[in-house]
Amino acid sequence: PMHLAAAMGTSVVAAFGPSAAESHHPWGVPYRLIQLDLSCRRHCDFVNCSQGENICMTGIRDEAMVEACLEMLQLRLLSSSKTTA
Repeated sequence: PMHLAAAMGTSVVAAFGPSAAESHHPWGVPYRLIQLDLSCRRHCDFVNCSQGENICMTGIRDEAMVEACLEMLQLRLLSSSKTTA
């Protein structure tokens, strides 16, 4: 969904687990990536969580996602007001 949204020109907010967000981010649109800096990410096998509960995803706070979405909406409002002014 993230890359489809970007292909359609839509801003993106994405939560990343152990994969490398810097390698898989969307291109050509404003975006915010939410990812926890956990040492276990470096050696994760993407199947068997060494922490037992996939904390790289479950540890992302809802508030962080909402905050990122609000930032993207604010950017959109600012850019649309500049084009109509």
